[in-house]
Amino acid sequence: MLIVFGDSHAHIWGGSVVSALQGTPAFPAVKVNYLGPALAYNLMSDESLLGKWGAEIIRHPDVSSENTSAIMLSFGEIDCRTQVVKRAARKKISIREVCSQIAERYLAFVDELRKVTDVPIILWGPIATTPAAQNWDENFPNVGSEVERNSATRELSTLLQQGSERSAGVYFISVFDKMVTPVLTTMQKYIDDGCHLDFEGLGLAIEAFNDAKSSFPDPSIDYFEVGLLKLDTPPGPGDIANQAKIVGLSSNAQDVSPVSIMRRLDGDIFHTKVDDQPWVIVDIGFGALLDRLEIFRSIADSSGAVLSLEVFGGINKKEFDLIYRHDGREFGANGAPLAFYNSNPDAPIRFLMFRLQKSGAFRLSGIKLYAQTFLA
Repeated sequence: MLIVFGDSHAHIWGGSVVSALQGTPAFPAVKVNYLGPALAYNLMSDESLLGKWGAEIIRHPDVSSENTSAIMLSFGEIDCRTQVVKRAARKKISIREVCSQIAERYLAFVDELRKVTDVPIILWGPIATTPAAQNWDENFPNVGSEVERNSATRELSTLLQQGSERSAGVYFISVFDKMVTPVLTTMQKYIDDGCHLDFEGLGLAIEAFNDAKSSFPDPSIDYFEVGLLKLDTPPGPGDIANQAKIVGLSSNAQDVSPVSIMRRLDGDIFHTKVDDQPWVIVDIGFGALLDRLEIFRSIADSSGAVLSLEVFGGINKKEFDLIYRHDGREFGANGAPLAFYNSNPDAPIRFLMFRLQKSGAFRLSGIKLYAQTFLA
């Protein structure tokens, strides 16, 4: 198993672009541990001790798991996009000096990680910075021009590569050079959302990884084999909720984030305001042969309006057929779902509308969709 720790640029290694994150990795041999907007600089502290992110990684059970055969670290893009130019200007020092400080702390953490594991450690180099043509996005703030930020990225990458070459079992991989023009501007064709790699960029990243893998103790492991289809056996019912997204609400009482319908133990997948007949529409993404659905009631819901639940399905958003109407009985005790079968399992359904017959606020903590599938 390849274990990935890092910022949002780690998501691509699970086979998901940031603009449309999936609930489960496309690659069964990869596990992504997203830490948040973590800076490489903060892997270590000013006192040369483990920093916040460094300590979280070192103590993570995946580091010592017998199933872990390689560890990847994904840090540095945020540093180059938001910190290097600002720190250099404030301290009246060069970009190279700031990058040297970041690399020193990053590589010091790698030395600490090396003490607790003997599996290959891969440093995933920061990708090219947000293109100037896609500024300004408040979700991806930046300081400095596109060329200055890419200069910082190139410098940090060079230092990390040099550091990895001095450490046994440490490998540096990067697609930066393939993402920039000769004048250090970013080619947008590899960018998904203005900041992160798209799937074409993932192809480049996997090539770089596999080049480095030839030096691993076991180079035969294919970490990026997509989950196999059951080509020789009949389909069986499987939960496809990770492929479905919320695409419409009668009203928003809170941001629908994430838009995934997969069950959340710490909150709701959506929450409408008090409407006459509140509803939510879910797009499975393809025509699915649904067998069974499970509805998880919100632990914060005490109004009882959800007991008037109706569920409709259709191949498009213009024509829905009723597939279930709840009888008003209580459900949801101790987190148990309301489970019911689709009344017409042979009719493909792409869109689902969940609606309450009564006035109220509508909220759920999760939905499971069991369909006939050949996915293993």
